Amino acid sequence: MQRIIMVVVALAAVGIVTAFAASQVPSHEAEAAPQVQAREAQITMFSQADASQNGPQFNSVTYDRLGPILVALDANEYPATATFKFEGVIATGTSPAEHCLRLFDVTANAAVAGSEVCHTTPPASGLVRIRSAAFTLPSAEHEFTVEGKVTGASPVNVFAARIIAEWTERTR
Repeated sequence: MQRIIMVVVALAAVGIVTAFAASQVPSHEAEAAPQVQAREAQITMFSQADASQNGPQFNSVTYDRLGPILVALDANEYPATATFKFEGVIATGTSPAEHCLRLFDVTANAAVAGSEVCHTTPPASGLVRIRSAAFTLPSAEHEFTVEGKVTGASPVNVFAARIIAEWTERTR
């Protein structure tokens, strides 16, 4: 009987030691916690141009009087979690004025909600980069253009405009 008890105790001890040792070896899945990476895509509408718009109502920003600049974009081509921002680079004068830009959805014939950005001169004059808060875009191909307006004495000269897509994705 003592022998049986000793064998049972020995087997239990081996089981405990084996279980402890196995718990100390990290598994590959436990070791590799999911990580996410921020991603950004910049969809350039135009850059290094001198497009302009002058007036207190939103109108299309035109390049060399040839008409509005258009870009086609389908939000379905980005992850479902993607959000978008609108960014413009404008030249401001020294006269008091408020310069505003926004993204306009030509397909839907409506301004894109949340895309409007404004800058008031003074205090800063020269080139200014303005970026909107995040917004969503329709999940089908739409054409977009830039609209601008000025309240004050100087026109808005737009040197660049882009749509920025932002999302995160799992890297492992």
